[in-house]
Amino acid sequence: MRVLLTGSSGYVGSSVERALRLRNHKVHRLQRPGSDSGGDDQVIFADLSDTAALRDAAHDVDAVIHCAASDNPSFWPISQAAAGALIAGLQAGGAFASHSGTIVFGDTGSNPSDPDRFAPPPPLAGRATLDEAILEHEGNGITIHIGYGAFVYGRGRGAALPTLLIGAAKSAGAALYVGNGDQIWSTVNIDDFGALLVDAIESKSTIGGKWFAAETAITMKGIAERIGQALGLPARPATTEEAQGLFGPFAGALAINQNFSAARTREGVGWAPQASSLYALDQAINDLILMNI
Repeated sequence: MRVLLTGSSGYVGSSVERALRLRNHKVHRLQRPGSDSGGDDQVIFADLSDTAALRDAAHDVDAVIHCAASDNPSFWPISQAAAGALIAGLQAGGAFASHSGTIVFGDTGSNPSDPDRFAPPPPLAGRATLDEAILEHEGNGITIHIGYGAFVYGRGRGAALPTLLIGAAKSAGAALYVGNGDQIWSTVNIDDFGALLVDAIESKSTIGGKWFAAETAITMKGIAERIGQALGLPARPATTEEAQGLFGPFAGALAINQNFSAARTREGVGWAPQASSLYALDQAINDLILMNI
């Protein structure tokens, strides 16, 4: 397949590119004008705000995977317009995939969940709006997919939550968790998360939607204990002041369950994770510590 990829230099985008190339797809990377192509003659130079250029670029490929992302809310309207242009440019039979974080679904409860409705905390209302807008483009022969990950780990500093928790542990002299730590989170290795987006565009199903990349579930206390063991530090609950100061906007998110079922994902797009395990999580923690974050 000919696949247009945005955000290829990012944490998720780079994992998607690896998966695409391993499967011998022809990758067309979208890059900012003036950036270095690295000698790749398949690079398309265009800004995400140039919707006409995005439509033209998408017209010449079989699928688009939109991985350009930012935690800055000001980026979300730009991403929404870019996604709309990319989808509009695809020809009938094309596929569009993007990724997001599971927190937009709110607290799942402790049992594995496969939610359909968004229930975002106020800071992420705009992120949920972006996802809803992308999914509304389903139809006209175009299949739309969004992959969701909760606790994504592996391959270095781009792993937001592991990096945050390790940095907080070093600052506090203890591996911290919020509340009693019994919040359950689904974990997934970044290689499996990237593979999910490729599975989605390869899928012969004409039904898209929300797909959860969820492997081993573990409590936040369990994660803190693993971090503490790796650092030689105790694990304990964070005080209110510590949680707010060290976790920032993630403090509230770390207090809820993010436990998802991947059963529909496995059946719907053939997702078959290979890299995710508690051993891989421990290795990812150790790798980040060795990087001295």
